[in-house]
Amino acid sequence: MSDLSDEVLRLRRQLDESKAREQETAAREQETAAREQETAARLQETAARLQAERRKNQMTTLEEYLHNCHFNLYQKLRIADKSKLTTGYTKVDNRYYPKFLRPWIDFPSTRQHHFEATKTACEQRRLFHPEISTTDMGTTIDHEEAGNENAVDYFETLAVEHPVRRILRHLWEEEEMRKEYQCKQLRFCKNLRDFTQLSNADLAPEEDLSDRRPEQPCQTGPNKRVATEKRVKPLTKPDGAGVRMHLGGGESLAFVFDYKAAHKVPLEYLKPAIARETLFMEVIERLNSDTNTTDTKLWEQEKAEELIAMALTQVFDYMVRYGVKYGYIAAGKSLLLLFVDFADLQTLYCHPCVPDEDVGAWTDDKASYTAVAQLASFCLLSLQSEALKGSQHEVLWGRAKTTLKTWKNLYDDETQDADSPSTSSQPSTSASQQTQGSEYVPEDEMSESALTRQYCTQACLLGLKRGQNLDDSCPNVLSHSTAEGSSRHAIDADNFTRLVGEQLRQNPYRNCEALDGWGKSGATGVLFKLELAPYGYTFVGKGSLPGCNELLAHESFIYARLEKLQGEVVPVHLGLVQLDWGYILPGAVRVHHMMLMSWGGETVNRETKGPVATNLPAEVQRSSRDIWAEGVNHGDERDANRLWNDERHRVMIIDFDHAALVRLKNKHLSKVLPGKKKRERSRSRTSPGATTGHNGIPIER
Repeated sequence: MSDLSDEVLRLRRQLDESKAREQETAAREQETAAREQETAARLQETAARLQAERRKNQMTTLEEYLHNCHFNLYQKLRIADKSKLTTGYTKVDNRYYPKFLRPWIDFPSTRQHHFEATKTACEQRRLFHPEISTTDMGTTIDHEEAGNENAVDYFETLAVEHPVRRILRHLWEEEEMRKEYQCKQLRFCKNLRDFTQLSNADLAPEEDLSDRRPEQPCQTGPNKRVATEKRVKPLTKPDGAGVRMHLGGGESLAFVFDYKAAHKVPLEYLKPAIARETLFMEVIERLNSDTNTTDTKLWEQEKAEELIAMALTQVFDYMVRYGVKYGYIAAGKSLLLLFVDFADLQTLYCHPCVPDEDVGAWTDDKASYTAVAQLASFCLLSLQSEALKGSQHEVLWGRAKTTLKTWKNLYDDETQDADSPSTSSQPSTSASQQTQGSEYVPEDEMSESALTRQYCTQACLLGLKRGQNLDDSCPNVLSHSTAEGSSRHAIDADNFTRLVGEQLRQNPYRNCEALDGWGKSGATGVLFKLELAPYGYTFVGKGSLPGCNELLAHESFIYARLEKLQGEVVPVHLGLVQLDWGYILPGAVRVHHMMLMSWGGETVNRETKGPVATNLPAEVQRSSRDIWAEGVNHGDERDANRLWNDERHRVMIIDFDHAALVRLKNKHLSKVLPGKKKRERSRSRTSPGATTGHNGIPIER
């Protein structure tokens, strides 16, 4: 029995040991499986992390980029507490406002059309900044609260304008898109060339800078006096503009825009306010009545409507003054996209863009509702319209004066209704003349013809000035002579200046056009291309900006001092003329004085290539030395004031408005007493038959 019991015990031990081994094996297997699962989880986590890092650092598609801009940039804006908000005043005095405010019902469908064109151009290519870039920029935006226009400017630049520019840049790489929009670049310009600012601080209050009246409005013909140079209060300019570059390289405005602090366009009242067709007149009636409500909620609403109406008025006025159909207001949490039909100036169309509401929960079809996408589509839409300039702008400005009211002046029942079929027609001649005085240019005299002639040569215009023979190499030589085969000019320099003055006084827009009005302008003047019909002389004129006429007269004196260098080192100076009506510029100010010169050439700069670039520094030094040798210190030598002239194969120097006379060693320079100096300047500037106009400017009559 004992042996049997021992055997049973042994077997039981073996069984227990076997079970224990099995349990141990199972435990080890479970532990191994757990380790494998843990390893797999770690690998999966690592892969996900790597994928996320890769996604953050890889370039993005258009839809991904718009998503990132909306959530990582646009939604990071924080509005300052009311106690920290600025209380600046929106300046609308003497500004034109529309009679009606209506919804821009065509914009949503138009926006989608341009967005689809953008998607087609970008496809699914990874062209845009990675997610990490927008995330990093978002932390910058989130760092400080926005409580004024400067903060909104900073935010809009980072969160909206830069992304729009990046998107459009890829469109311009496609030839088909460049042809479609007739554009190869669109930029947001903040330092808009300001033609409305005067250099003299002695300003009179509340006068429209463009509305200077002649001293003798009843006179006509050559003796008619030019508009008086009253000191006027300059109007503010837009915070910025969209500047397009045409396929040929010229630039023009596409739209204007303004920044407003978010509290000046309060979201709570925005959409109800702009839904009111007569918002402007209601606000002005309340302001004129000078009554205040005791209802706090109603007071807040009325104050909000006032701020919104004033913001809209400011940009509407810019649109008319700068001759563009499109504009917008950026207020941080909202964009107000604006359009005006020039055939119906009394109506402003507005589309509110509130991206946080428009996008909501993200789906791919919401990409076109983001601020970046909507503004990009708006930019493309604006390219389908050209900014008005010259005579077209003059006609628009004349119509604005007769059909629009300025702030706080109510439209009356007799004012043409925006729905009237006659709204788009031009005002009568008599009405326009009464409104504009002698600045009125009859519309039947507004015709412009393209200036197709090449510029006359330096030798040609120098020969005209000095009574020498024609230059056979001038492209217009056949039009200059008195008879076929003659070697003499048909007119002399005095008659040339007189005839140009008469031509410009009859119509400043005929045979005269601003050169790239936005590109070829300096600190004190704007360049024009002119033709003298029927003699074929083709040259340029430097028109002085308001308040800069003294500088133009001084520059004319310097050219007289450089007489023997004209046509070689500096352009040929052909005299000064005055324009009675004035040539209207963007901003609705006018050029009334113009200095006539030969075309010097194109600007040289560090990017100049070819044979010219090799000797450029030496050529610049040679021309500068020649000018100094004549006793003139230019005072503003930089690339913008240096031109390369192919005819003379040398650098020409221009813009002597800051130049001064110098005393040179080993060369006699006469000492001129102040009184004598003034008389000599007057004589040197004035040609026979000329008179001296405002600010001592000699004018050919």
